[in-house]
Amino acid sequence: MGGGGGGLPIVKDWLQLVDFDPDSWSDFDDVEHWWTTIAFAHESQRKSIASLLMLVTWVLWKERNTGTFNNVSTMPTIIFDKIKLESRTWVLAGAKHLCTLILGG
Repeated sequence: MGGGGGGLPIVKDWLQLVDFDPDSWSDFDDVEHWWTTIAFAHESQRKSIASLLMLVTWVLWKERNTGTFNNVSTMPTIIFDKIKLESRTWVLAGAKHLCTLILGG
C-alpha cells in the first residue's frame, strides 16, 4: 500500500493517538486489510477510528483529484488544516464517535 499512511502521521500527533504506528502500514497489500486491521486493533474506539480513517481518506482523495484534474499541488500543512476543518464539520453534522477523538485535539 505504500509507506507512511498519507496524512495520518500528523493527524496521529494532533489527536495524540500514541498507539498508532503509520510506519508499519506499508506492510499491507490492500486497503481493506489495512482498514480492518487498524479499526479492529482499537476495539474500544473502533467507530471513532473508522470515522477518522474515512475522513482522512476522503480529504486525501479530494486533494489527489484536485492535483490530477486541476494540476494543483497543496502543501501538507494546508491539507492538515483541511482535515481539521472537515473533522469539525463532521462533528457538527452529528459524527458523535469522531467527536470523542477530536475533543482533545
